[in-house]
Amino acid sequence: VVQERLDFTRVLVVADGPWPAERDRAIEAGIKARLGEGVTVRVERVASIPTEPSGKRRFVRSLIAEEHRGGPRA
Repeated sequence: VVQERLDFTRVLVVADGPWPAERDRAIEAGIKARLGEGVTVRVERVASIPTEPSGKRRFVRSLIAEEHRGGPRA
């Protein structure tokens, strides 16, 4: 989950098989229930989830917080 702006969040999904559109809608509904109906949610299927410089994967990343801190956290 990457919160890029207060009103826009992307959800990256690595799917190893068919991915029904109902899953996208369920993910979108879950994010909107937590962040508000005014948030645009985009579910993206990707080949892999990028790692942080530490080699770990963050499950949730807020670019808003990084912007206020002056850059990404290591």
